[in-house]
Amino acid sequence: MNRTLTYIHNIFFSVLLSVCSLNAKEFRILALDETPFRTLETFDFSTSQVVQVPISTKHASPKFKVPSNNTVQLYEKYPIDGSEVAPVLSLNFNGQSEDTLILLKNDPADSSKLKCRLVDCSPKSFPGGSILVINTCKKSIIAKFKDKIQKFPAKNSKYVQLVDPEDSEGNPFSGPVKFAGPLNGKLEHFVSTIWYIPSSLKQVIILSENRQKGRYELKKVNIY
Repeated sequence: MNRTLTYIHNIFFSVLLSVCSLNAKEFRILALDETPFRTLETFDFSTSQVVQVPISTKHASPKFKVPSNNTVQLYEKYPIDGSEVAPVLSLNFNGQSEDTLILLKNDPADSSKLKCRLVDCSPKSFPGGSILVINTCKKSIIAKFKDKIQKFPAKNSKYVQLVDPEDSEGNPFSGPVKFAGPLNGKLEHFVSTIWYIPSSLKQVIILSENRQKGRYELKKVNIY
């Protein structure tokens, strides 16, 4: 009898583990604005521990597992005593891929809240050797990658594949890159450099306007 129960027990957990692995999802966070939060907290029910999620504009956070209910609530301080506290952000991962990047922005209507956008980082949606350009400026920005010209509309985002997906050898993108935008009645070339992007790397490019310094700025964040 005990052997039968042990056998059933092992089969049950084998099936459970296989289901969990199939449905396993992970997320990481990147802030587009300087937020009032350096970290946010959530609760990992699998380990019964409060987990701190770092919030930074310089790099994406480490990856964190999405619970089986596909919902993650982030608090300034997790209410471990069970008190009713509204989360800073509530995330729903239904329909999302196994690898999701959360882009955070301040909520202009409520300084205690954050707005977010979910980016599918799966190889199909955001392949290696490509970039996601997020233009936060009020005007369109143009760029030239070697001989290829791209336009990035204001307050919008766009993917650009830099590594040739048909290249079976996976040669990297390597060459001159220039960015320019209208400023003070003329076209300002604010980036002129050489980029090297292998087929294993993808990047988030954030374009912004520094009004105090009167210039455009570009920031790159690597996503592996």
